[in-house]
Amino acid sequence: MKLTAPERGFTLLESLTAGAIFFLVVVAVSLLTIQGSNNAAKGMRYAQASRVATQEMEKFSMRGWNDLGLLIDGGVQPFVVPPYTITEQPDGGGRRYDVVVSIIDTSGPPGAPVNGFPSPNIGTPTVWVPSYLIQVQVTSLIPNSTTPVVVSQATYVSPSS
Repeated sequence: MKLTAPERGFTLLESLTAGAIFFLVVVAVSLLTIQGSNNAAKGMRYAQASRVATQEMEKFSMRGWNDLGLLIDGGVQPFVVPPYTITEQPDGGGRRYDVVVSIIDTSGPPGAPVNGFPSPNIGTPTVWVPSYLIQVQVTSLIPNSTTPVVVSQATYVSPSS
């Protein structure tokens, strides 16, 4: 009787199982890559909208307390600057940022809520603190997108000493 060497290699079932697992891993990694790319793009949109909001907030806060007082003098509170749009160049992606700026006189003691938020007044019943609250809301719209990204920022402006 002649002894034969044991057979080596994998059975068909083992090979198919390994192939199926490999296929599932490849599909999962590709889905994660797509989701990661989408998240990175949305994060970039938030960063760019935040940059525009900061730029516009600084533009209004640099006007100073006296100039803001002239801007909203005698008007309805909160004073809302007419909404305007900032558009990037077409080679910059053609992004559009819709900007809404509200200026609220926050001098004096806290009063009624403003726009559903607690009163932003920073004074007390006995201490009058002259200040304005600037709220900036930027909505980022890109071509062929149905989902806007909205970023809000706010700051106080008081008279400089």
